[in-house]
Amino acid sequence: MLDYFQFESKSPFLPAFIIPVYKSFFVEGGFKGIDKLNHLVLEKEKHILETTKPYPSTDSIDWLTNRLYEYTLFSYANEYPVLNNLHHHIGKCYLEYCKSLNIQPSKVYITCWANIVRKGSRHITPHHHCDGHINAPFEYAYVSGNICVNANGTSTYYRNHLNRNQSVQIINIPGEMYLFPSWVEHWTDANESEEPRVSIAFDIITDEVYNMFPETNKHFIEL
Repeated sequence: MLDYFQFESKSPFLPAFIIPVYKSFFVEGGFKGIDKLNHLVLEKEKHILETTKPYPSTDSIDWLTNRLYEYTLFSYANEYPVLNNLHHHIGKCYLEYCKSLNIQPSKVYITCWANIVRKGSRHITPHHHCDGHINAPFEYAYVSGNICVNANGTSTYYRNHLNRNQSVQIINIPGEMYLFPSWVEHWTDANESEEPRVSIAFDIITDEVYNMFPETNKHFIEL
């Protein structure tokens, strides 16, 4: 469903700001799909780390997030059919998101990657996806999203770009998915639980952007 992150203002010179987002739950067989996603991410972590390179090259060799330029989780769909269901769910939510905002949906492409945050390890710091992780000019920023796969006592934060002191805290709930404009800055807090925090993030780009960058679009598939 369409939802809003709302930021108030006490000044006539600072606009109140609203970010439209789309919230849904990925339910496959009563949340069994989330268990399957959690299993595949943890099972494939070692393989991804061994077969891809970090970006930048000097970054941590045990950090799954910095491999996002090297692969897409959807490449494992034959081995893990739940990814086909996730692909379909994201596509449906994208169309409903556009419809809710009276935006004409485009032909689009998607890539997705996994994140694992363990107790005592680094966490995901403030960033945005304006370039769609394809080096696109920021003015083409489109849609990004994330789905919480496994979490215990962690949150994701989304920032008001007009007032960087304002942010919305979203408690991570397994199965909950958000689509949001790619320019929205967001991050996570540290994981204090013994249980790993697992999430899947994704970028959606238009056909125009996809065709602009034939050298860096190889991990995107049609949505």
